[in-house]
Amino acid sequence: MDRPSRDDSTVIAGTPASSTRALSDNLLDQLQHDYPAVYEALHAYEKAVRHLKCKYKAKEAELLRCISVGEELLGQMDVLKRRCEALTHERDEAMAASASATASPREHAHTAGGAASSSTSWAEERHRLLRSHETECERYRIEVQKALQDTEAAQAQKRELELALERTTTQLSEAEKQLRTAHNAIADCEAHYAAQQEREMERHRAALEKQLAEVRQQADVDRETVLAEAMVELERLQRALVRTQKELAEQQQASSGAQALQAGLTSTAAIELASLQKQISTLAETNHDLRQRLQRREAEIQLGCAASSTGARRDDSQRSLALASDSNRGAVLYDSTLANSLVDARREPRDDAADASGLAAAQERLREENARLRQRLQEVARRGQDDVDKEHAARLSLQQQLQTMEAQSHVLRSEVVGRLQRELQQAKDQLEVLQAQGATAQRAAAELEVQTAALREEKTTLADALRAEKVTTEKLRRELKAAQERQDALAQELKGASAAAQEREQVVVQLQREKGQLFNALRTFQAQAADIEVALKTVTAEQSESTAAHEGTVSRLRDRCVLLEHEAEELKTERAALRRRLGDAEEAIDVLKDAQRVSQELVREAQRGTKTAEDRANFAADQLTLQQQSSAVHLAQAQQHLERVRTQQRDLSRRMEVCQQELSRKEEALRKSAEAQEALVAEVQRLREEQANRDESVRERWRQQYAQSNREREKLIAIKEAHVADLQRQQKELQMSLAESEDRVTQLHEQRQQLQEALSDSLATAASHKGRIRALEEELARTAAEHRAAQRELQRVAGERERSSSTTPGLRPSGECDASAVVRLAQLQGQLTECEAALCAAEQSRQRMQSAVLGCLMPVDASGEVTADADNMWDTLLDLLREGDQELCSRSTSAAPVQLRQMKAEEGNPVSDDKQASNAVSVPIDASRCAAAAVMRAIHDLVLHLHDADRRRWSCVRNKVLAACVVADATSDEAAPVGAAPPATEDPAGALSEKLCADLASALRAWALALRSAQEHLTDYVAQVAKVAHLLSKEAAQQVQLTQLTVAARTAEEQRDALQAALEEMTAKYSEAAKRADAQESRVEALRHDVAVRDTRVREMEHRLDVRQAEVQAERAEWVSKWQEAQRHREAEKKEAEVERAHLRAQVAAAEEAGHQSTQRAAQESADALQQLRAQLQTLRETSSATEVQLRQQITQLSSEKVDAARAVSRLKSVVAQLEERLSSTEATLRSREAELETAMASMQELKRVQLQRRADVAAGEAFEQRTLTEQVASLQAQLLSIQRDHDMQETLHATERAEMAALRKVNASLEARLAEVEGDRAPLREQLHSLLSFTES
Repeated sequence: MDRPSRDDSTVIAGTPASSTRALSDNLLDQLQHDYPAVYEALHAYEKAVRHLKCKYKAKEAELLRCISVGEELLGQMDVLKRRCEALTHERDEAMAASASATASPREHAHTAGGAASSSTSWAEERHRLLRSHETECERYRIEVQKALQDTEAAQAQKRELELALERTTTQLSEAEKQLRTAHNAIADCEAHYAAQQEREMERHRAALEKQLAEVRQQADVDRETVLAEAMVELERLQRALVRTQKELAEQQQASSGAQALQAGLTSTAAIELASLQKQISTLAETNHDLRQRLQRREAEIQLGCAASSTGARRDDSQRSLALASDSNRGAVLYDSTLANSLVDARREPRDDAADASGLAAAQERLREENARLRQRLQEVARRGQDDVDKEHAARLSLQQQLQTMEAQSHVLRSEVVGRLQRELQQAKDQLEVLQAQGATAQRAAAELEVQTAALREEKTTLADALRAEKVTTEKLRRELKAAQERQDALAQELKGASAAAQEREQVVVQLQREKGQLFNALRTFQAQAADIEVALKTVTAEQSESTAAHEGTVSRLRDRCVLLEHEAEELKTERAALRRRLGDAEEAIDVLKDAQRVSQELVREAQRGTKTAEDRANFAADQLTLQQQSSAVHLAQAQQHLERVRTQQRDLSRRMEVCQQELSRKEEALRKSAEAQEALVAEVQRLREEQANRDESVRERWRQQYAQSNREREKLIAIKEAHVADLQRQQKELQMSLAESEDRVTQLHEQRQQLQEALSDSLATAASHKGRIRALEEELARTAAEHRAAQRELQRVAGERERSSSTTPGLRPSGECDASAVVRLAQLQGQLTECEAALCAAEQSRQRMQSAVLGCLMPVDASGEVTADADNMWDTLLDLLREGDQELCSRSTSAAPVQLRQMKAEEGNPVSDDKQASNAVSVPIDASRCAAAAVMRAIHDLVLHLHDADRRRWSCVRNKVLAACVVADATSDEAAPVGAAPPATEDPAGALSEKLCADLASALRAWALALRSAQEHLTDYVAQVAKVAHLLSKEAAQQVQLTQLTVAARTAEEQRDALQAALEEMTAKYSEAAKRADAQESRVEALRHDVAVRDTRVREMEHRLDVRQAEVQAERAEWVSKWQEAQRHREAEKKEAEVERAHLRAQVAAAEEAGHQSTQRAAQESADALQQLRAQLQTLRETSSATEVQLRQQITQLSSEKVDAARAVSRLKSVVAQLEERLSSTEATLRSREAELETAMASMQELKRVQLQRRADVAAGEAFEQRTLTEQVASLQAQLLSIQRDHDMQETLHATERAEMAALRKVNASLEARLAEVEGDRAPLREQLHSLLSFTES
């Protein structure tokens, strides 16, 4: 009974440190030796508890692994998002590079080497990133395949476990059927054995009763035979006496004539009367002695009931022998007295012979009478001798028969008594064994009750622990499900981002097509510009009147070229603004350095562009051609790059879909495993409930049987008490021992009550401990409720955060996702509308600045002089740029506090999704405004930087135009003195003001000379009017073409505006995707924080649980110590009870010994009485022999006296009268003797009746004793059978418990093996997850 406490402490501790043994090894060895079944059951229970603990740890590890896998997936998605952003940034940079390439073809030609090197470096970096991304995707795919394989293995193991559970269930059902069959068979066997035992007892009892009846009948028959023979002999003697009396009467009649003889006979009759009176007195004394002996025998019979039958038979035989001997003795005495009277009668005549000598005739007659009497006497003597011999032979035969019967009855009685004593001893031994078994059963029942109470408490504790673990598991499963749903949301967002990227790619493709169309239009425009320049040159050469118109056309062409250059600059500035925005959004990316390098190269390219502006102005057509070619090449490269990026994105999206599918499969596998686990827990709970129900039914059945055994025990005790009372009435010697045994029984009952009270106290103590355990369990439940409340709060905060995110739609069904997509589309359309309004405002400001720039860039009027308000126009341009910068800055600064207030409102009310959607619109607008402000600042700086260069450039252009005019004039007039002007145009040092003034003066002089030469040769050109008219018609046609080109340019501008709007839309979408990525990062961080908080809470709860388990273990150890003390007390009481039982057994043995001794004494007394009877018989034999001798002497005397009879004839006459008187007296005596004989016969009949009554009483007593013994034996057998049934039932209960514990051990072993395999399979995944977490944290 010590081992369960150790198991309880081991289970409740829950830690490796608490698994130490609470008891010593000696006690455990003693328990194993005394109660192996209980030890094995407790050992199995300990294994089951350990297995459950390992299972719970495995479940917890599995849930942590799932959480870590989710975090790993989030980290991998973060990495994928960063890679997508990097690729998008590279694509934007490539597009910006392609745009910059369209603006500076020659510069691109000069910087082709640097661009090639930068593109090579970018290509290498991109390939490196792609390879790393492919490597990571491959590793992730391998891990996902491993996870799927582990999940499949887990599913297979789960199926195996379910099959094992089914097999275990079937085995349990079969075992229960076998147990029920065994119970039925045992019950049938017990019933058959009880019936057979009852039949055997009935048959044995019937045989014993038959034997006793036969013995009694034989004894009665023998006794009746002896009595009948004695009565027959007595009647025969009476008849002989009657005949003798008749003969004497005849003799009296024959001798009536002799008076002397009568006198002699009278005297003889008087003497005979006296002798007869003596005989009567002797018979009276003998009768009185017989009566006294009969009274003494009745007293002995009343005192010796145990040996009544034997004593009765022996007394009857002795009385019959005594009566026979007395009757024989009376007959002998009567014969002797008669012979004496006859002798006296003969002696008297012999004395009177001398006086009666004369009576010869009388003598003769007397002689004849004497001879006749002598003959008769001899005949009578012979007959008497024969009768005596016959009586003696009959007496000897009767004595032999009586001895044989006594021996047989003694043997039978000794056998019956021995058998009864053996049966009584066996019954007593069985009673003692049953009492010992009952005490053992009571102790085992008490121990089983304690064990069941402990097991019940442990079951409740385990059920509560299982329930808490189930709640924790369910909670973690819900959290894992929420994390997986968040991962699904992130995946959906990534899909949306990929779709947006695809849309951007489509927009880029459309822009590329539009750029191709624009390039074709530009080629057409370049061809038209070349034609226009040729026509202008021809017009200038043919007619001087068309110079103004020609100069106007050139100026318009120049305006168009300047406009195109300005647009290129705007594209550059927009590209720089986008690059700065992307740099601001991705400050953590190392690509920022490359962007700065590109910006520096762009600055250097701008510087080189300022130096080479003259060459671009001279060769505008060539520049446009080169620009178109280079832009086509760059566009082709950008298109190829975009195709590669698109393919990569498609691969990434495909891989993401595969990952999502794998994640969904894994989630389904986890859900199935969770369902299987729940089903397993439910099955285990059901098995435990069934076990509890079976235990309760077994305990109820055992209580009923125990109550029935108590009732039977009480009935047996009542029967025993009645039997003891009967034994007290019958045997006074055993009264004290029985009283002491009753006292001992009462003491044992009191001790049992004390033990029951001690057990009830121990149960009350266990109940108090159970109350404390229940309080601890309530505390654990309260902590679990707090934990659930904290988790609900965390879920609520997480939900609010999810609702606060403006771009994350959350976990919704397909219908809700469609509605959210519609809402988002409406929001994006609103954002696009606002962006279009902002673009319109920017276009208006751009037109104003363009007019200002055109005014600044065209400072030369028709006469070639610089206008006076050129500096004012430059100042106006700078003021416009400054005002635009300030306005944009003020808008951005005014939008900042509004955005802060909106952010605070979002933190205060995270549920308003519509406001978040409307606030998200202002972010790209503010960013565009900031970028526009930056563009304004850059343009302002660039204008300030290029102001002087523009002055120098336009002066050079003017000088070149003048030089061209001079050259044209020189062709017409070879003697022109203006040949020194062209070198001045090629002077690269035109930045100096003095040289500019000299160049201006020389140009003015050359222009004046040209005007004079034109006036001189005006008359020469009159003939050429028709030609001029023709030229004018050509000019009109050219003007028509110019209007067409203007329309085409306007169309190109519209296309450029549409392209710019598409680029702005793409930029807005990209910014929105970037914000979504930021929101996802913040959500991931929040999830990590929640997981960390949850881990801390779980660790705190585990610590509290360990503390509570330590407290419960301490209380359990205290309870175990108390239980051990109670066990020692019970052992001491058990030893005392055994000592008392041994003492009682010794007393019972002493009482049995005393009874045996009393029986031996009664047997010895009966033997002594038999010896006395034998001695009396011997004396009777001696007296009979002496009487026979005397009779023979008398006969001899009579024969001698016959001679004297002749002489006594005279006396006979005198004696005749006496004989008559004697005959009368003899007749009176005979009548009195007949009366006495009748009295004796009546007394004999009464004695016979008394003997029969006594025999019947003895038979009734023996029958009652036999019936009492039979009932006692039957009750003992019934008690033995009931105790045997209790023992068999207890054995069956133990076997059932052992079978159930073995089944539970098998189930727990299979579960433990299954969990160990799952834990082994999940260890690599856990390590990978920890490595990924450490990588993401680093």
